[in-house]
Amino acid sequence: MRQEGKIFFRATASILLGSLLLFLTVDSCERIKFEPVENLYITTDSILLISAENYKLTGSILNVGKDKITAHGFCWSDSGTPTTDGAAIHLGSRDSIGHFSGIITGLDLKSIYKVRAFAETSMGTEYGNEKHFRTPAPVIDSTVTDIDGNIYKVVVIGSQAWMAENLKTTHYADGEAIPLVENDSIWNTLTGSDRAYSWYGNDSSKTDYGALYTWSAAMNGEVGSESNPDKVQGVCPDGWHMPSDAEWNQMHIQLGMNPDDADRIGFLGTRQAVGTKMKGIGTPLWEGNLDDPRFNESGFTALPCGQRSNSGIFLNEGKYAYFWSATDYDENEVWYRYLQWGHSAVLRVRTFKNMGFSVRCVLDE
Repeated sequence: MRQEGKIFFRATASILLGSLLLFLTVDSCERIKFEPVENLYITTDSILLISAENYKLTGSILNVGKDKITAHGFCWSDSGTPTTDGAAIHLGSRDSIGHFSGIITGLDLKSIYKVRAFAETSMGTEYGNEKHFRTPAPVIDSTVTDIDGNIYKVVVIGSQAWMAENLKTTHYADGEAIPLVENDSIWNTLTGSDRAYSWYGNDSSKTDYGALYTWSAAMNGEVGSESNPDKVQGVCPDGWHMPSDAEWNQMHIQLGMNPDDADRIGFLGTRQAVGTKMKGIGTPLWEGNLDDPRFNESGFTALPCGQRSNSGIFLNEGKYAYFWSATDYDENEVWYRYLQWGHSAVLRVRTFKNMGFSVRCVLDE
């Protein structure tokens, strides 16, 4: 609700003294009282899979309105628009703005559900925006193993299953070795079609970082497309593939981003803290405040492993995480995502193909 506050104004007056016209400007302030905003305003924010049949829902009360909220919560349906007449969880009354959450259970597998947050007052029931999600197929392994024997955790975000760790294989799924390039000068000569990988700082003991791959290495030489290439396996294990630009967008929307913003360039999902929800606690540790409860809400567990620039220099350990997509922008550039310390958004932008970035794979459906 809006609070009492001060409003500042500037007044200008003119005075005629003889033939001289003077202008006087006065700054002042006055305490005014804002009237309460009438309308209750509620949003449905995110849907997080906890297990195959259990989901955590989050919503927000952005404005309480004049009437007391006697009940709030979530309602869902696998057919038609969800209302409180159907399946719902009630979280009781409240008198303040802020986030709230609840867990729904017993959902059917491989089904599409719609969900809305709601709040009830003496005037009736107000609903938030509608979101939908698809429960996974009955069996999704909790880990995946690459050709080198490295084991990665798996997280389900909406209808997608993602690796929850950066890829660190040094071979393609058919056993072919990926060229290791440690020398800065040699890396600086790589073109957009060259395959190469390295470890951050050329330190192979930093296994939590994963490897840094050129885009061509990540794609195993396949060419991307402006139409969002589908299921390019690239460097990923069998049954997994490089995420396209559209698949990254799908994940961000699942974490609360407005769908109309997903194809924009720049920092996206700031208000919904999409980037914060992707950041994990681990090694290396993110710089700055880690007390935000939304940290790693998605389970994606992104770590600030930095990058290798196209000149061969290693940069931004502890500050940034960079991830390739499978989608070209043009012959020289490709779309990618990065997360930044101190910023709650995710950045969608493009860069040169001979950079060294991390890889996350997504499961084939």
